[in-house]
Amino acid sequence: MFSRWMSPLVFGLLIVVLGSLVGCDKFLKSDSKKVTDEVVQMKPEGFHCLEKWPDQVKSYIEDNLSTEETAKSFQCVQDSLQSFARLTKGQNEYFYLDSEIRHYFNRYLLKEHQISENFMREIMKIKVIVVGGSPTQMTRPEIDQVIEFLSVAKTEAIELRGLWKTIFFNQLAEKIDGEMLKSSLAKMKTSAEKLLENTKASDSRYEWSDFRSLLNEVNLFLGDAKLLESINKWIGIVQATKDVFIGEYSQLTTKNDWQYAMNWTLDSYFWVLRYYYQIKDLEYERPMDFQRLTDLVDIGLDIIENSPQMKKAGFLPLSALDHLIDEIWKLELFQTSISVDVAKVTYKKVLTHMFDGRQSYRSDTYEVKGLEDRHLKVIRLEYNIWKMSQMFINQVFAKRSGATQVTSVELVQDLNRYDFLRKMNELNIPIEQREMVSQSWAEWISLLKSRPTLVWTPDFKLNMSYTTTSSPQTFTGLNMINALRTLTRMTLRGYGDERRNVWDSGITEKRLIDLEMDFRDFGREVGFLDPRQKNAASRTFKEGSFFAYHSDGDQRLSSMETLEALHMLFSGGRIITAKITELLEKNKCFTGRYDVLGKAISYDRCFKEVFKTNFGHLFSNLPNMSQEVVRFQMMNGRDPFDEFYLHLKDLSLLDQHIEGTIEYAEYRTMATVLHYIESLMVAYDQNYDGKLSETELVNAEKRFRSFIVQMSPLKDFMAETVFLYIVYEGKKPEGLWDISTFVVKRSLGLGHVDRVGLLKVLSLLKKEATK
Repeated sequence: MFSRWMSPLVFGLLIVVLGSLVGCDKFLKSDSKKVTDEVVQMKPEGFHCLEKWPDQVKSYIEDNLSTEETAKSFQCVQDSLQSFARLTKGQNEYFYLDSEIRHYFNRYLLKEHQISENFMREIMKIKVIVVGGSPTQMTRPEIDQVIEFLSVAKTEAIELRGLWKTIFFNQLAEKIDGEMLKSSLAKMKTSAEKLLENTKASDSRYEWSDFRSLLNEVNLFLGDAKLLESINKWIGIVQATKDVFIGEYSQLTTKNDWQYAMNWTLDSYFWVLRYYYQIKDLEYERPMDFQRLTDLVDIGLDIIENSPQMKKAGFLPLSALDHLIDEIWKLELFQTSISVDVAKVTYKKVLTHMFDGRQSYRSDTYEVKGLEDRHLKVIRLEYNIWKMSQMFINQVFAKRSGATQVTSVELVQDLNRYDFLRKMNELNIPIEQREMVSQSWAEWISLLKSRPTLVWTPDFKLNMSYTTTSSPQTFTGLNMINALRTLTRMTLRGYGDERRNVWDSGITEKRLIDLEMDFRDFGREVGFLDPRQKNAASRTFKEGSFFAYHSDGDQRLSSMETLEALHMLFSGGRIITAKITELLEKNKCFTGRYDVLGKAISYDRCFKEVFKTNFGHLFSNLPNMSQEVVRFQMMNGRDPFDEFYLHLKDLSLLDQHIEGTIEYAEYRTMATVLHYIESLMVAYDQNYDGKLSETELVNAEKRFRSFIVQMSPLKDFMAETVFLYIVYEGKKPEGLWDISTFVVKRSLGLGHVDRVGLLKVLSLLKKEATK
């Protein structure tokens, strides 16, 4: 695709700039009376090679031009220039005016296309870069310098043969590896440096606006917009990228400026090539996939930190970043439901509230100039923490080539043997970050050894069996744990309370509400937040405080509570919910109407049947619950599933529920609630009988105590008894009489509470929480 517009473009530039080419007229502005005496006849065979230039350029770019053909092509131009200088002259014998050169081309060589005054002006600017001098004149010595420059260009063009298919995105990805790209970049830099050394670039004042003008003139000259559709399509995003990383009004004034900008530009271009050939189609199912990703991110961060704009100003301007996002959205480079305005607001809030790095002060977006050096340091730190754990994951599975999971015993052994300090030295972690990275590694070890343990199943669901501690870990599962850990860290960094170590921080309900308010528009556009629910953050806070494995019910969510809650939300609210949607579509359960999220609404009766029939498959990650639900048999004429479903549905329906239907947001809540129920069973069902005894419930009471105190008519008096009353009676006690009666009942033995009983309790807690 690239070569379709590159061919006419290069032809248009080279044939005019380097070729000031052949002549048939000794005097460039001779009149008709002088032609008879002054015409110098030239043998066509000396210059017919120029007619082949378009095809030769195309062949060269497609890597189909041999070394000999490449050399002859350049020699043709050099010979033509020598003849031009020897056999023609302008009104002044020492130089040619740009108007004379233009007149010559338009009169003798160009038939359908004519060079305009503006086009000639842009061509002469390129001439100044190559040989210097005046932008309105070209001297005979300058023609000689062009010929010398072409000798250097010929050598480098031959050296670069074979690279152009790769450079112009026309090579097969399987033929490209990292070392090949690295070698190609080195060759490009060497050639570019040699070419630069043989120009007068540092004496010119060439700017991006000049390049844009040149492209416009080439387009007008060719007279066929289709030839330059590709470059016109991408030029906006190229300029926006230039404004971000080099500067909007940048001008290269010294040789060092040109050298630095040239190397940085090539580094950036080859970064794009790496992404195109090695990253964009990865599925991240192998250690090598993540190795390629980290290599790309490493290079990308270096490119950002070493960009001319960052070096000069210390930040990348918000206005330029906004413009770049506009161009990305205009080209629809990726599919997203996020509007461009929300995207721009969101990244600024990420900068100010998460990457700002000032725990005691949260700046507003208007107080930040752009992506600053201090933001990059935070990004580097969090990336290094993620990468250190990812390197461990890669190593664990790389040495077990082909393995998709590793036992808990093997994982612990690998953790104990891992040479963390050596790896940190290999990564060149900055001195000021080493303590924090070391601390984060200790936290990673603790996380993987925690009980209950976070484990993902091979079909990418959170494993919530009684034996998670001994369950094998999958490669994708460990990757998910690492990714959500980073998300947790960034959330704590931006909204956690003041702690020196991020992982020791916690989030209060108020700060979680602040988080929701800051990113509400983003959450709604991606479907995380239902616009009809006004208390999403408060509800999420209570769920994390009550239903994570390590919940303690206090007034803040710890890092572990936040991380575990995220896992359950992702497993139930995203993975399993998506599978439910697929089954509903397959069984034609949709009503033809859509909710506010754009999701299809289902018939309640059809949904219930699909949900019941596929329960064991859908919730295979909750094996004990699945077995219990699947075992439901008709008892006394009634299917226990009806009661189970009734209470689950009662917990999940929206305030705006439409009778006879089930919406996406409602069955998403159902899937998440089932994870919460199983979390309680895994945490407190010590004998694995699928029920919670009085003793086990007393152990669980601690995490609900603060909430019980708020809703109990007796406040903190007899809180444990009130909690048990709610669990066993399924309602809130009204006074001392209810409590006294229950105390007597408790003395006789309360029995056990199964999962249906827990659903009843959760339903009551939900009603109380919304009061």
